[in-house]
Amino acid sequence: MPYVGGIKNYFTPVILINGWIIAMHRAMKSEGKTAEDTIIIWAEVMDDLFIKIPTWVAQLIGKALISKPVIKGFGKQAELSQKKTYPGNWGYQLLYGDGINFDMGFEFSECAVIKLYRAMDTMDLAPYCNFVDITYSHYLKIGLNANQTLGLGDHTCKMLFKRGGETLIPPKLVGVIPLANK
Repeated sequence: MPYVGGIKNYFTPVILINGWIIAMHRAMKSEGKTAEDTIIIWAEVMDDLFIKIPTWVAQLIGKALISKPVIKGFGKQAELSQKKTYPGNWGYQLLYGDGINFDMGFEFSECAVIKLYRAMDTMDLAPYCNFVDITYSHYLKIGLNANQTLGLGDHTCKMLFKRGGETLIPPKLVGVIPLANK
C-alpha cells in the first residue's frame, strides 16, 4: 500500500478501503467473478453503512464537509499534492464553487486509487473507482457530479459538490450501486 501522508491526508482512508476492495476482488476473481461483482457487494455494504446514519446527523456531516475550515484544509492539501512529496498520492487542485453551480470541487490530474489499481494489476476495478463518493454524497446531501473520471479514461477527474444538490449517477454505475436502483 502506498504511503500518501498518513493521518495528515484526508484521503488516506480511501487507500485503505481500496486495499480491502482489491483483496476481495482477487479472491472473487479466482472464483470466476468480475470487478463489477466485487463492486456490487462493496456498494451494498457502503449503502448499508450510510443509510443507517440518522438524516439530521448525515446533513450535519455534509454541511461540515463543505464548511470554510474544511475547504481551507482541502486547499492546503491540494497545494501539498502538487509538490509530489509522495509518489503514490493524488495530484489535484481545489475548485472553489460559485454557490450556484457547485460549492466545492476537486480536479484530479493524478489518482492514488488508479495508481494502486495499476500497481496491483487490478485496473478492471478502475471504471468503478468513485462508487463510494456517489454513495456518501447522496446520503450526506452534498450532491455530486463525478461523471468525468480518470478511471473511465478521462484526462482528469472532476468532482463537483453542491450542498443539497442532486447526486448524479455515472452511467457505468447504474445497476451497480444500490442507490442507482432506487
